[in-house]
Amino acid sequence: MPWYTDYGLITTGLNKLVPQKQPIEEMNTLRFFPNGTEPNCYSILFTSYISGYIVRAGFYHGNYDGLSRPPTFDLTSNGKNWTTVNTTSSMGGGPIYHEAIYVSHEFQNYVCLVQTREGEVPFISSLEFMPIKTLLYTQMVPFPLRSDNDPNAAFHLVTRTNFGGPEVR
Repeated sequence: MPWYTDYGLITTGLNKLVPQKQPIEEMNTLRFFPNGTEPNCYSILFTSYISGYIVRAGFYHGNYDGLSRPPTFDLTSNGKNWTTVNTTSSMGGGPIYHEAIYVSHEFQNYVCLVQTREGEVPFISSLEFMPIKTLLYTQMVPFPLRSDNDPNAAFHLVTRTNFGGPEVR
């Protein structure tokens, strides 16, 4: 899968190299958002009206700011809370990932990082969008048990287990 910079996808934030290097190359740089409580949103254009995507956000603090205080902040998708990101475990360990399977009825998706605690600066190391066949997730569209009648739906990864394969990604 090719990697691209986030140029043209977001207009806020600053890029920085991470001093504590990781073997996963995309974790060695990040974009951080020191502008307070204003949402910082990536604008992603989908290739078709009804598209299924695996969306994976990666975070590796690596003490990029020299403060040894990894932040906690919210991650949203199209204005709805996706998850709260607690990056404490990325200080001494490896990267943290939050992943969802997302079926959209829109041409555009916004993934935003939102500061929730004063002085804690949101950041992101990678944001991946991988197209999938929506036929695999036809039960998501429409989702009959949803009370808000929102035509967009998501499955959020809780855990991934390797049952004997040689590699887990």
